[in-house]
Amino acid sequence: MAGIVEDATIIITVLRDIPMRPKDGYKTRPDFDDLVNSKDLRKVENFAIENEHGIIEWEGAVDVTGVDFADCVTITSHSVWVRKGENMAKLGEKLNRAALVTLF
Repeated sequence: MAGIVEDATIIITVLRDIPMRPKDGYKTRPDFDDLVNSKDLRKVENFAIENEHGIIEWEGAVDVTGVDFADCVTITSHSVWVRKGENMAKLGEKLNRAALVTLF
């Protein structure tokens, strides 16, 4: 029985670490499907998210574990929002770090 509980805990932890797909019209670099299948979600190089209005390109390796892209990234024709409300990452962690923003 202990082995089953340990296996369930591992599965829950892995599922919690998988980022959530961005809103319709947004895409990530690397591609979202490739991203969730990558070996290390804590160190994603050249990470970016974009839509028809612009692109956000983060500097260095980015930790995207558990990030809900649909909830925390919004790009409009005049502004960009990267936030997570009460659960916003500390400065320098996850998406709360330096990035290049380009509006089209």
